[in-house]
Amino acid sequence: MKQYSPETKKLLVYLLIGGLVVIGSLLDPKLPHKLLKAYFKEKSFDRKKFKRSLLYLKKRKIIKVSETKDGLQLKLTVKGVKTAKYYQLDNLQILTPEKWDGKWRVVIFDIHEEKKLGRDALRRKLKQLEFYQLQKSIFCHPYPCENEIILLRETYKIQPYVKILIADKLENEDIIKKLFNL
Repeated sequence: MKQYSPETKKLLVYLLIGGLVVIGSLLDPKLPHKLLKAYFKEKSFDRKKFKRSLLYLKKRKIIKVSETKDGLQLKLTVKGVKTAKYYQLDNLQILTPEKWDGKWRVVIFDIHEEKKLGRDALRRKLKQLEFYQLQKSIFCHPYPCENEIILLRETYKIQPYVKILIADKLENEDIIKKLFNL
């Protein structure tokens, strides 16, 4: 996957989350920078870098840019959605609720050798997300993570091979509970 600047990655992820963004014309020097600073949570918003990112993504058919009466309308193309999902993985995390619901999320997979890259990427990401590895292709986590697993399955194109189970009890769960401070 092509590596983009941090600004470009951020723009792609925002477009994926928002689906569509309309921004006042970037060519207008009177553009209120406060809006874009707040949107991107940046202390110093660089209009030139942002404009360069837009042009770069448009040229590569990752985003579609069109003029509307409200300003520029930015929308991801099909290629852009795929790219943005890939970069969304960089920020992926499992949120920890205040109280554990007592259920285990078990991710099981049986991925053929021709999908080895997806399988290895999934295994690496599960470890990075602090899943506990029960067996080579079985991982568990105590907190809700179904949406994150669905995103991983879609991004790595391994949907039919990955299943999510929700279990009330695991063998030797006392050991696993200690690992998660439950």
